[in-house]
Amino acid sequence: MNEFPLLPGERAVDLQYNGLFILQSAKAQGVGTDSVLLANFTRLNAKERAVDLGCGTGLICLLLASRTGARITGVELIAETADMARRSAMMNGIINVSILCSDLNGAPKELGCGKFDAVVSNPPFFTVGTVSPDPFRAAARHDVSATLKDIATSASALLKNGGRFTMIYPSASLCDALTTLREHALEPKRLRFVASRADRPPRRALIEAKKGASAGLIVEPLLVMHDASGAYTDEMNRIYHIQS
Repeated sequence: MNEFPLLPGERAVDLQYNGLFILQSAKAQGVGTDSVLLANFTRLNAKERAVDLGCGTGLICLLLASRTGARITGVELIAETADMARRSAMMNGIINVSILCSDLNGAPKELGCGKFDAVVSNPPFFTVGTVSPDPFRAAARHDVSATLKDIATSASALLKNGGRFTMIYPSASLCDALTTLREHALEPKRLRFVASRADRPPRRALIEAKKGASAGLIVEPLLVMHDASGAYTDEMNRIYHIQS
């Protein structure tokens, strides 16, 4: 990590991968497992361009840019959070990440339609009525600043034909997610469920859809996070780059 001044209330969190650190504050959503799993699930190469819709403080941007070498643009509505994401990239010396402060509906106009190979999003999970009173956490975790339809609309507009959209979503709402994607010309192509343990039902689903593709869905093996003792499984250790 480059020497970098922190603003009051900020800290630099070690991501324990490629020497990366990310700026965090008590007000913003912290580093989450969902984002790490989504970054691992997303396929990119160094020649491609991608957008992270609702990037927060930039975790997925940093992980994808460092692992793949692709050019990543993060889109974040809250100016303070977008600034943290921008400074996180600068702090790590990552030049293939840029941050746009905008709502999701404005992203295609700002960035251009049909220009991107991939779009990724860890979208809000809960509906208004169960919203956190904190505006930073509310925007990150609830259906306040964007709906799933908004995200699918923006992703479809940003993507080239044949481009890929990946997201993570509650498995209980999987039907809503798949239906919404298909309604926006994003055909689901890969699906992987995530369970906390092998003997428990999955609570998350990792989804990859392709713009303008024909039907044909591959369901990948279940991702199990913890073994019977509660420790991370070998696959989770690999995802988190932990030496087992």
